[in-house]
Amino acid sequence: MENSFLLADVSKSFGGRNALDRVSVSGRIGEVFGLVGPSGSGKSLLIGVLLGEQAPDSGSATVLGSDCASLTEPDLGRVGVMSGPHAFSDLFTCRENLSFWCYLRGLSPSIEVDAALARVGLGTEADKPTGKLSAGMLARLEIARALIGSPELVILDEPTAHLDRDSAAAIRAIIESLAKEGKSVLLVSHDLAEVARVCDRVALLAHGRIAGVRDVPKADARERRATEDLRAATVQLEEWYEANLEESGNE
Repeated sequence: MENSFLLADVSKSFGGRNALDRVSVSGRIGEVFGLVGPSGSGKSLLIGVLLGEQAPDSGSATVLGSDCASLTEPDLGRVGVMSGPHAFSDLFTCRENLSFWCYLRGLSPSIEVDAALARVGLGTEADKPTGKLSAGMLARLEIARALIGSPELVILDEPTAHLDRDSAAAIRAIIESLAKEGKSVLLVSHDLAEVARVCDRVALLAHGRIAGVRDVPKADARERRATEDLRAATVQLEEWYEANLEESGNE
């Protein structure tokens, strides 16, 4: 198995409109793969296909070698998904929320919860109600939930959206630590500077189509870039993004 996920000529339409149009894209085992694109381009739908929540009209999709059309509970257990803080009860503590998730998954909270909280820097907040957490802490708690069960592929959907600079930096540090461990990560982001910092490759999804896939320039594998290198890489991605977006709109 060479791919963490694979979509081959996947199409999906709603009301006669192609929401995904012959999408072919794949992530490699052990890489951080970025997915960018305008709002409404089909990014969330693509994730739904990978999780078996949306059946494509045509084409095929696999995640960690398993057919997305017939994923089993063990298959889904190999994938961790950051789905947003709305998955938590504000009245429950961080530990209680994650413990509940463990019970749903048939996992032992005593083994999983404290390790997941420590992993995202929330060990000291374990007994705080989630309703009293900051936005940045909630985002980290959602990542902790995604890491329950030690998944091989972690899907993060806009993990730093609406966060302040320090909170976003904490999230990026978690992504970088996952990469260093050899985890496969699919990062959906609107922030090209973030993509430039943590991703190995990136795909642009526009108008339901893959408008381009490219490597992300790196000064040194897995090392944090100097400011000038990061700025240069971001500019390259911005130019690539705009050129491919315009070209996709002319097709």
